[in-house]
Amino acid sequence: MSGKADKTVVLLGDSLTEHGQFPLTEALPGISLRNLGVSGDTTWGMLARLHAIWDPDPDFVFLLVGINDLGQGERPPDIVVRHVRLWEAILGEDKPPVLVLHPLLPVNPRRFPSGDWGLGNTAIFDLNFHLEVQASKKAIPILDFRGPLMDPMGDLKDEFTLDGLHLLPPAYEFWDKELRDFLKARIG
Repeated sequence: MSGKADKTVVLLGDSLTEHGQFPLTEALPGISLRNLGVSGDTTWGMLARLHAIWDPDPDFVFLLVGINDLGQGERPPDIVVRHVRLWEAILGEDKPPVLVLHPLLPVNPRRFPSGDWGLGNTAIFDLNFHLEVQASKKAIPILDFRGPLMDPMGDLKDEFTLDGLHLLPPAYEFWDKELRDFLKARIG
């Protein structure tokens, strides 16, 4: 690759994305990484600000969104509909990027201050299932880094979470490694 950034990689998401550090991915030659995570963002919010990712046109868009939608009482089928609208908008460009979906991470119900959210892993697993079905129909790759972060019950492990929802640096290290490996396989 040349000295300039040949590939623009956009991370689109909520606070989980915004707070992430991705040094392994940023160190890839020819990669320009743009973290467009926004705390509290929802699928509605992303649809409203989608135009922001097209300057410059990204080559890859990694998408992790939906937990705040669930937290606001949205039903998984409605969230899936907005996800598909997001995907279609991203892929509808003249030179579409490679869109990659991240499944929602589970929460740790022993530490998550769900309060009014009433959010549990059943809703998260349900949403992920429906998103994965739609993604497979549209041949959208899924980059799933949840495995090492989950305990045998499917909850987010204590050592990877600040408050039962948000991630600690060791969790971002897994995510970063998966991003780097995916991109290395795709762009060499």
